[in-house]
Amino acid sequence: MRRLHVPPPAVSIIARRWAAAALVVGALMLPPVAAEIVWDKSVNVAPAPNFWYGPILGSDTQILAFVEKQGVVMPSGRLEVQRLNQWDDIEGMDTRELGGARIDSHMVYFDKATKGLGRVTLSAEVEFSDRIVGFVADDRLFAVTNPWFAPNPTHQEAPRWSLEEKSSGTPLDVVTLLSPTRIRLQWTNESATDALRVFTSRDALPASALQVTASGITGAAQARLLFVGSSSAYWNDLPREVAKAVDYQLAMHPNVPVVPEIVGRSGSDIRVYLEPDFARYEYGVEVGQTFLDKLRVERPELVVLMTVARFIMGDNDPTGTGDLHRAAITRYCAEIRAGGGEPVFYEVGWGRGERETEGRERIFELAVANRIRHFSPCSSAWARVYAERPDLRLQHPKDSVHPGDLGHYLNVACFYAALTQESPVGRLPRTFWVWPHGLAKPETAAERAAEAARIAAFQPDAYQSRLPKSMHGHMSMNLTATVDVETARYLETVAWETWQALDHRLKRRLAAEH
Repeated sequence: MRRLHVPPPAVSIIARRWAAAALVVGALMLPPVAAEIVWDKSVNVAPAPNFWYGPILGSDTQILAFVEKQGVVMPSGRLEVQRLNQWDDIEGMDTRELGGARIDSHMVYFDKATKGLGRVTLSAEVEFSDRIVGFVADDRLFAVTNPWFAPNPTHQEAPRWSLEEKSSGTPLDVVTLLSPTRIRLQWTNESATDALRVFTSRDALPASALQVTASGITGAAQARLLFVGSSSAYWNDLPREVAKAVDYQLAMHPNVPVVPEIVGRSGSDIRVYLEPDFARYEYGVEVGQTFLDKLRVERPELVVLMTVARFIMGDNDPTGTGDLHRAAITRYCAEIRAGGGEPVFYEVGWGRGERETEGRERIFELAVANRIRHFSPCSSAWARVYAERPDLRLQHPKDSVHPGDLGHYLNVACFYAALTQESPVGRLPRTFWVWPHGLAKPETAAERAAEAARIAAFQPDAYQSRLPKSMHGHMSMNLTATVDVETARYLETVAWETWQALDHRLKRRLAAEH
């Protein structure tokens, strides 16, 4: 592929000349009414010629863009698009149901004019005249959609380029949805081309085609992190502590605050929420509301499903098989995605036996079946610590049900890795909030009065205020724990390496099976 290289100061002038020529050619190809990139409302973006039909224009200082084919009616009535900032995933596509709506295509790209002089980072904002429908950002996906949006290219010779994820070994090429018609780009480039095909439509679209905006993915003012589960989900205010750790750092929703919440019932498998007329929730739903109602109405961005080794092995399952747990998780994943969100697996199992080992393997297979991309391997990390450092107490001697202080710290580190796709080593506070274990109930009148006064003086934050007051007894103790530097780094490293191994295995299986 030939590249037209120009010195940076001349880029905008030459780009305008190329754009003028491109408009003459485009007038012969495009329908009378064409969608536009609104140049005067865009920031650090310049027009460029269509590189499918001529030399590619490079720039070290600006993002470049051009309009592709317009007014395309997809023969199937649908369009496959990628999930924002999951650019390495070309298998788990989202489907936009379009009906007969006309689709317009635009190419936005960053190609350095000067090669071999190091990595350059650019930021830009692009305003489109019509509503955004979706994106693709990989050359293999361009090849799939070229017959409609860049037919019969004469100049491009199938290069290998794509936007990058954090896990690719280079900085994440972030695309942030600022409004239904506007995106922000934060891209780095060294030698290859970073390119993004943006689909828009001037027509009215079915509601399902607008999930890219309705779900708020990367463009939301906040990302809601909804935990679903029992006491190992709420103990130590785990949702709040995870949200604090990953605030503004989510891989899927970068640069937004994370708001924690929890729904469920203590001591129960989350499968029971599907039981007919189930209404025994203890936290997280309004009166008369079900968990599925909450998903459909509130449409949270990330939903953490507590997948438990003993439950998938058949404990508390009338059939004794674990099939009800599997079926419920699968139903929840579908409902979460129907609302534009994404499920997260919270792998739970604090025991040391073969039952937990087999349960973890079943949870992994369930993740493959449901195309899970965010998996917090807490039980797997515990198993490694049990084997390597049996001297570390992950549970309190008086509490064999819930994570202890070190177990909680390890779990937060696992969630940090899963949700940010970055190493937690050195990035978590070594002093952190905990609940007491084995808290005795007050027996005397004086003890009861002291507890009542302590709880009355307690001022819960926004997350804690939505939980039952019965939990305020633990919260109001205002306890913290501190982990020493050596132990912290060990647990953080275990979390990171465990997540890396599982994520690699999961992606390999997903690629093979889907």
